[in-house]
Amino acid sequence: MGDDVAEGMTSLAGGNLQKGKVIIVRPSKLEAEGKMGLVASGILEKTEPNKFDPTKKDYFIRGVDDTLYIINETATLKQQLGQDGVIGLQVEVHYNGKKKAKKSGKDFHDFECFAKKA
Repeated sequence: MGDDVAEGMTSLAGGNLQKGKVIIVRPSKLEAEGKMGLVASGILEKTEPNKFDPTKKDYFIRGVDDTLYIINETATLKQQLGQDGVIGLQVEVHYNGKKKAKKSGKDFHDFECFAKKA
């Protein structure tokens, strides 16, 4: 890497250049542990099909400390992070626990996402 590369920049040449730790955010685990509130913060880098269920996506969020958060898709995440133009934005993902849908009465994982230009 050249000396003139800006701090925080990532090589687009490819390869496994992961510097920070990787945290997999699973809604079922958040619920089981009773964890609520902020679960990921950083730049939404990309989405990829989930390896175990290709009908769903995983969201890749890079934190300022190079931590990579990989969040498994839920309906509320798809509604928010799946919108056009969200990739490349600074996002915060908050988990609000499991709730009952008003119409169907089914339980769902409630997430609230916030975004701004990076």
